[in-house]
Amino acid sequence: MVDPVIALGLVLLLGWVLLDAGLGKLRDVALTAAHIDDYRLLPDGAGALLARPLAVFEVALAVLLLLPFARVPALLCAAAIIGAYGVAITVNLLRGRRDIDCGCAGTGQSQRLSVALPMRNALLVAAALVAAASPAVPSHWSGWLFALFCAAVVALLYASVNGLLANRQLLERLR
Repeated sequence: MVDPVIALGLVLLLGWVLLDAGLGKLRDVALTAAHIDDYRLLPDGAGALLARPLAVFEVALAVLLLLPFARVPALLCAAAIIGAYGVAITVNLLRGRRDIDCGCAGTGQSQRLSVALPMRNALLVAAALVAAASPAVPSHWSGWLFALFCAAVVALLYASVNGLLANRQLLERLR
């Protein structure tokens, strides 16, 4: 168990990651379907059936993380889905398929598969499991404020690293 302020910070961070991912998928469902199909783990055309429900599920998990009675099940579901994405990436890396877009760089950006992605997902899964095992209710308003600040800083770092990885790959293509 960790301090409730840290647990709440992890919950808020995971909520932001899921909300950003789900809204990104909803912005371009056809592209999301193509990403799902590019992984070649499901039957052809499964992406078209799964893209929208997957996006809605991610957004719903982000909202459920804010509800104390649903937090632990939502964290466990978040760990499962983020872990499943990590497994899908790892399987394709082991197949030697590094040139497909992971679908995780955000709208308008492309990011090829790399070893950094399953490692990032493993950290997010660990964060979800730690938060699920800890109370996420700070006893004072300052704890809530500090948790929000920490989650925002880590979310900015997360977005920055994703942007750097996507831009690095863009620069490599220009050479």
